[in-house]
Amino acid sequence: SFTSVEFIAKRHDVSVYDLSEYKLKMDEVLNSVDKSYRTETNVDLVSKGFGIINLRSDFDFETTVNKLTEIVNAQSDTRWFGDVDYQLEAKALGTELNPTKILLFGGPAPGAKAMSSTPKIGLDAFCQKLLVYENEKGETWVAFNDIVDFSKLYYGKSTKPQEVINKRLVATFSKAIKEEME
Repeated sequence: SFTSVEFIAKRHDVSVYDLSEYKLKMDEVLNSVDKSYRTETNVDLVSKGFGIINLRSDFDFETTVNKLTEIVNAQSDTRWFGDVDYQLEAKALGTELNPTKILLFGGPAPGAKAMSSTPKIGLDAFCQKLLVYENEKGETWVAFNDIVDFSKLYYGKSTKPQEVINKRLVATFSKAIKEEME
């Protein structure tokens, strides 16, 4: 399974032409894989913002990252895998980017239950990728993939563990980034 150019273009409202270099690289890799092993997803259901849960933080960027990291690490069934500072990486290449980090973590036991009958959601949901970014207005936002949406896209259904994890993620992240919920 892989994320197609068409999926990315529709989900993020960019032209396939803008993704031409990515498409060339993906085609190069995919051409070396027997077509019988590949599964493609019907992207007719995908539109701009598909499967993205967005939450606005009441805090500045660094405070938001710290609070999210703290609350994730406080979960007894969750493992921290790391983070990537996109702003720092972009700066090293001479490009400006507002503060942006991706936090990587997961719960091996709950994740395994959620993936057992629908393994392709591992592509988009496990490990969890939590994007924290500051927009052009200086607001801090948190974005992550909706596990239920992706399961429905790939399999036409969702499971109880996926629904439970989705609710848990929204509640946990909201608790960390909302002043009135502290």
